Amino acid sequence: MPPKQNSYGARHLGNKNTYQTYIGSDTVQPVWCVRNLGIYIDSDLSMRSHVSKAVSNCFAALRRLRSIRRLVSQPVLILSLVTSLIMTRLNYGSVTLAGLPCHLLDRLQSVLNAAARLVCMCYAQKYDHVTSSLGPPLVASSGKNTISTGRTRFPLP
Repeated sequence: MPPKQNSYGARHLGNKNTYQTYIGSDTVQPVWCVRNLGIYIDSDLSMRSHVSKAVSNCFAALRRLRSIRRLVSQPVLILSLVTSLIMTRLNYGSVTLAGLPCHLLDRLQSVLNAAARLVCMCYAQKYDHVTSSLGPPLVASSGKNTISTGRTRFPLP
């Protein structure tokens, strides 16, 4: 059965409860998850379903990119494909992800790590840290109000 769409464009997904609310002559039934403007919102506002959908879509795109990696002659093309297919999906609606618990942020971070492995052509194990392949770490210095990348120091406003 396809999901129903209301007049506001939100699609009703998930299981329905038995409670009903009436607005005028319309019946509104509660659902576990709705999608509005591409953001999945849970009934408890945990954003679990949005993170799950984003992570699964990004890993599917990464699998497709990994299958054509050896056919691409220019490495900068893989970078632009990752930027357009992966980073845009993660950045869309990122304001709604503020204050997420660590276990959900870790799932999003795993997508970024996998994308970095693909772009850098790292052939490390799945559970190895990818940060050593990316270059010097970004370190914030608390004493002098600067950010250091290992080579350059940037003053903070």
